[in-house]
Amino acid sequence: MTIYTVHLPADALTADSVAEKAAFVKEGFAFRGFVFTGLWLLLHRLWLLAIGYGLVFVAIVAAFTFLKLPPLAFGGIMLLLALLIGLEGHEWLRRRYTSLGWVHAGTVSGPSLEECERRFFKDWLAKQTISPPSVPVGGGSMSVATSAVPRVLGLFPTARSSG
Repeated sequence: MTIYTVHLPADALTADSVAEKAAFVKEGFAFRGFVFTGLWLLLHRLWLLAIGYGLVFVAIVAAFTFLKLPPLAFGGIMLLLALLIGLEGHEWLRRRYTSLGWVHAGTVSGPSLEECERRFFKDWLAKQTISPPSVPVGGGSMSVATSAVPRVLGLFPTARSSG
């Protein structure tokens, strides 16, 4: 069972814009962030973290070059850095969405991302309030403007009587 947090931009008002802009962030270990580290940070537009990662990488390479440390230690340090990105990557994504003004719309779980999306949008649409059209109460007469209501559906502009 996979758990996702759902984040929505503040300007998403319609169901279509919510469906297009909703961000689902997985809970747990970011395996792709662990494997692809800096590229993963850039892909998710975590610019400051990507720059920080690049600076740390350069500093580690410089330290190992000047101090003539064993290459195995370099691999171990890079593995720890990748592990840090894997463990904290999704949390950094959540913080990015919060800093951009997005709201946490909920948490959903399911066997796959598609199932989680379906469950979230089903619940989200059910929670939306749809106000019925106002109807006069009491002795008021109900009038409908005939110009606003089309008389014929289809390609013909007016109804014709056959005769």
